Amino acid sequence: VPARPVDIAVVKGAPEKAVRRAIELLGGISRFVKPGQRVAIKPNMSFAKTPEEAANTNPQVVATVAQICRDAGARDILVIDHTLHQGKLCIERSGIGSACQAIKNTHVLALNVETFYQRVPVPQGKVIQELKIMKEIVRCDLLINIPAAKSHSATGVSLGMKGLMGVIWDRGSFHSQVDLHQAIADLSSVVKPALTIIDA
Repeated sequence: VPARPVDIAVVKGAPEKAVRRAIELLGGISRFVKPGQRVAIKPNMSFAKTPEEAANTNPQVVATVAQICRDAGARDILVIDHTLHQGKLCIERSGIGSACQAIKNTHVLALNVETFYQRVPVPQGKVIQELKIMKEIVRCDLLINIPAAKSHSATGVSLGMKGLMGVIWDRGSFHSQVDLHQAIADLSSVVKPALTIIDA
């Protein structure tokens, strides 16, 4: 382990071991998660696809992060996404629901109803002045972003910032009404994960 925490760690290998090693290199989970906190985990969980199809974050990566947070004393852990496909099917087929099932106080949710969102101003926004963002993201003590690294037809690549589109209600407007790249930057000015782990 380095003498002082680093800001970026790249680890190869099996999902659980790689995640644990990466967090260790970053200074350990206690650098981010404090006992009693309510932690939101945002994976890619948008597609009703199996882990072998690699459309979502690997369920072992998500479960490992949730378990590490639980071991660090997190009070509640919410694994949440605004899914593109039917929520229940995404949770089941992605394997994320079953992978997290045994982790105490961990809930896997597809928040696909507008009442789960609240209006949030975007003071530094250049093309977006207000967004409807998941209430749980606004209220949580800590956000951990766990996107899957993917190519994308409009942005070239989908990583941490692009993955945050899964916390807003109307992502269609990003694609049709404003410059997508600037909208993602505007979103990132108000939704700021404490930790991003990219499943590549």
